[in-house]
Amino acid sequence: MSNRIRIEAVATEDLPQFARSYAEQAHSQVISPITSARAEAQAKNPLASPGDVGLLVAYSGEKCVGHLGVIPGVLRTGQEQIPMIWTYGLFVQPEYRTSTAVLQLMKRLILMKKDTVITGFNEPSRRLCTAFGFRDFGRLEFLKLDLRNLDLVSALTRKFGRLTAKITGRKPRSEFSQSLLYVPIRRTVLGRLSCRASSQLSTVTSQEVERVRPPVYVELPSPTAVCRDVETVNWMLDNPWIPEAKAPTHPPYAFSDVRNLSRFIAVELENERGECTGYVTLLVTEKRGRRTLKMLDVRVLDPSQYEAVLWLAILHAKRFDVEQLVLPMEMEQAVGGIRVLARTVSQGQRSYQWLSNSEDSRMSRAIDASGPPSFSYVDGDCAYG
Repeated sequence: MSNRIRIEAVATEDLPQFARSYAEQAHSQVISPITSARAEAQAKNPLASPGDVGLLVAYSGEKCVGHLGVIPGVLRTGQEQIPMIWTYGLFVQPEYRTSTAVLQLMKRLILMKKDTVITGFNEPSRRLCTAFGFRDFGRLEFLKLDLRNLDLVSALTRKFGRLTAKITGRKPRSEFSQSLLYVPIRRTVLGRLSCRASSQLSTVTSQEVERVRPPVYVELPSPTAVCRDVETVNWMLDNPWIPEAKAPTHPPYAFSDVRNLSRFIAVELENERGECTGYVTLLVTEKRGRRTLKMLDVRVLDPSQYEAVLWLAILHAKRFDVEQLVLPMEMEQAVGGIRVLARTVSQGQRSYQWLSNSEDSRMSRAIDASGPPSFSYVDGDCAYG
C-alpha cells in the first residue's frame, strides 16, 4: 500500500460532472466520495459562489481512499453577510487510516482559509478537529419524543436491559425490545391525538406546499445567525440528498444514500387573505425499520403559534405511523400541554466546533461582538438525515 496521498478539490458547481465521471470508472474503485443526488443538490446551493470547494477527495495513485464534504454557507450579523463553510462526511477506508489520508484532507481544508463550523460529529472526529485547532463553539438542545415509551412494558424491558449491560459489560440482546402491546398502543395514541389535532386546528388555515413563500411579516434576525432564508429552505425542498426506493450508489457511499422513506413536507400558515404568515418544514425518514419525524424549520409570527405547528406535526406523525419525533426546544411548552406525551420526552444535544481562518477574521469579530450564533437543527447537512 502506497502512502503517497494526493488531495483533489472539486468546486461546488463541478460536482455533478465529477460524480458522472467517477461513476464511469467505478469498476476500479472501492468507495464513492459522493452520491449523484448529493452532487446535483449541492451544485444548486444558493449560498455558494463560483469556485467554492464542495468536496475534497483523497487518492492513493488513482484509487479513492477518502473524502470530506464541504457546504458553503453564510453567517448573518446585522446587515453583514460573512462567508463560511460546513464540513460533513469525513471518511477514510479502514486500511488507509494509518496513512496520511486524514491528515492531508484536514490540511487541505485548513489551506482553504475559510471560517469553518462542524456539527453532528462523533468523539474521534471531535478529537481530530481539536488537534487541528478547532475549538468548542456551543451546543444545540432539542426534544426527542420516543413513542416506544408509551408502552410501559417495553420501556421497562429496555431499561432493565441497559442496566444489565452496565453491570455485566455486555451489550443487551435487543435495544428495541417491544411487548406485543406496543404497536396497538402507539397507533391508538396517535389516532386520538390526530383527532384532537383536527379539532385544535379547526380555526387555523394551513396548506401543504411544495415550496414556501416569504411570510408577510418582517422577521427580525438574531444578532448573529446562520443564513436560513426562504431561498435556502426551498433549495432543500427541491433537492433532497437521500432519494426514496432507488438502487444504492455503486461503489458504496459511506453515509446515508437511499432509504425506503425520506420525504420533506412543507406546510404554510395563512391569514384570511391567503397570505403566508409562517411555515414549518418536516422530514419523515425511515432508518433501520424505524420511522422518525423531524421538525426542521419553524417560522411563525409569534410563539403562540407553536402549539398549532406541533398539532400539524402530530397529524403527519399519524399519517406516516412514526415511532419518534425530534422537535426544537421552542416546542417544549406546547409538548408539555399534551399529557400523554410526557413520558416520551427526553432532551438531545448536538455540539459544535469552529475554526477561524485568522485571528482577525470577520466571523471572529462578529462573534466577539455578538457572541456565538443561534443554532438550528438544520445546520450543516443535518437537515438531510
